[in-house]
Parts: sequence; C-alpha cells; structure tokens
Amino acid sequence: MGKRKYAQAVPYLLAALEEIPNHPVVYSNLATSYYEAGSPDEAFRIISEARSRGIKTAELDNVEGLIELKRQQYTKALECFYTAVKKDPRISAYHNHLGVALFKLKKYPHAYNEFKTAVTLDSSNKDAARNLTDCEEFI
Repeated sequence: MGKRKYAQAVPYLLAALEEIPNHPVVYSNLATSYYEAGSPDEAFRIISEARSRGIKTAELDNVEGLIELKRQQYTKALECFYTAVKKDPRISAYHNHLGVALFKLKKYPHAYNEFKTAVTLDSSNKDAARNLTDCEEFI
C-alpha cells in the first residue's frame, strides 16, 4: 500500500473504532496507517489512547518502534522492539526490526542473531535476508 492508500484507510479505521471500541487490531491498524501516511504524531496519539484503555499488544510496540527508528531514537526503538519480541517471538518482522535497532546501535553480533532468527521464522522475509547479508560484513 502506498502512502495515499494508508491515508485513505484512516477514516474507515476511525469508523471501525467507533463501532468496535477497544479492539486491539483496529488500534494497531490505525496507528500503522497514520505512521505509513506520514503522521507519526497521530500514530503516537493512537498508541497512547490504546494503552490508556489497557491495550498493550506487540504490534503497537512494533509500530512505536518504527516511529522511533524513523526519528533516529535508536535506544527507544530497541526497547519497543524488544518488548514486541518478548510478547510475540514468532513474528519475523519484529526480530528484523529489533535487528535494525541493534545494528544502528552498533551491536552487530546481536543484530546478526535477530536477522538470522527473522529469516529462520520466515524465509520469505526479504528485508531480513538482506539485513543478515549486510550485517555479516560487521561481524
């Protein structure tokens, strides 16, 4: 989905939230849509609202980590991704994102392990495979 498609999804997700308040998937999709549409502050607002309602999903942690990565707040991103992985270690993308944060913090062996885990969990994760190969130079 391009930026425009994510922006178009926002009103539908807001309507869904009115219909199904406190639905974790709607909150995660809304936060993701705001983030992908280029509105990180709105994504943070939605994440904060979800948490105030007791919704604490791995996907919300992941989206927050992506925003922190984009803002180059690598330590904060690391915390978010670590939390996401701890909550749901089966998701390849979370390990890949954790690896990116570790790589940015120059923790190359740990980043390598996360990229390797991401590829092991999902061999079709091209980003993780590329990151694993790129990280090998720094080990």
